[in-house]
Amino acid sequence: MVGSQFQKAAFYLEFYYSIFIFCVQKTPKSILKDQSVKHIYWFAYYNLDSPSVRYRAKYPLEYARKHLGISHDLIMPGYRPRQILFFLRNYFKALFFLQQGEWIIIQRLSSGFLYSTLLRILVRLRPSRTMYDLDDADYLKYPPRHLHFFAKHCRYVLAGSKKIKAYLSTYNQRIVFLTSPVYDLGKYKEQKGSVFTIGWTGGFRWGHQASLEKLVFPAIKTLPFPCRLLLVGVQRPQDQKYIRSYFADAPMVTVDIVQRIDWNDEPKL
Repeated sequence: MVGSQFQKAAFYLEFYYSIFIFCVQKTPKSILKDQSVKHIYWFAYYNLDSPSVRYRAKYPLEYARKHLGISHDLIMPGYRPRQILFFLRNYFKALFFLQQGEWIIIQRLSSGFLYSTLLRILVRLRPSRTMYDLDDADYLKYPPRHLHFFAKHCRYVLAGSKKIKAYLSTYNQRIVFLTSPVYDLGKYKEQKGSVFTIGWTGGFRWGHQASLEKLVFPAIKTLPFPCRLLLVGVQRPQDQKYIRSYFADAPMVTVDIVQRIDWNDEPKL
């Protein structure tokens, strides 16, 4: 039975993560002050090429710093000396000098490499102010025992979907369903384009190819009017060649594939 303390903690987590929703213009700072969130150590699983790191870490943390006065350190794995030193500095600060109002968030780690091993030690020694964030069903793609460890030993879990929440609730009842926010550029389309456009953002691997070939591509082929298929994220030349050949016998479909993408240039994307 989940008691009132957990309900209060869940409310706090939902409130805290509401700052991640960029459409919110006014946040009651007095509530945030009561909850004593001052600094976040966010240990990401990958670099900024990952949409999970950008949309669940980078942009929300920048928003929190600008609008709510919450400072942060976003730590990403890497082998360059500067990256290693940055990791070690923040790792030992979180391990030995964690202050009141400071939180540790472990994002989507599911491997057994050194980076993950060190963070498992951190969670073991500092469990009371830790959260584990997962927005993809990595337990279906990789051996899940390391993922299970973080879900079990972190104090709270942030789940990016209801399915993930249901799965991880076996390991931790202090879990909150929180979808990823959308970066608001403040740009709105005022007129329709001359050609009906269907956009796809994402890779062509990791299971996407099967769903596209089974559901999306056949439906586009049957459209009785001219349309444009705009693909953002299909980078491998062999994938691009395959898609163009797939629609070669569909005169109503024009395939455009964006090249040389800078995923960190959000306005251009």
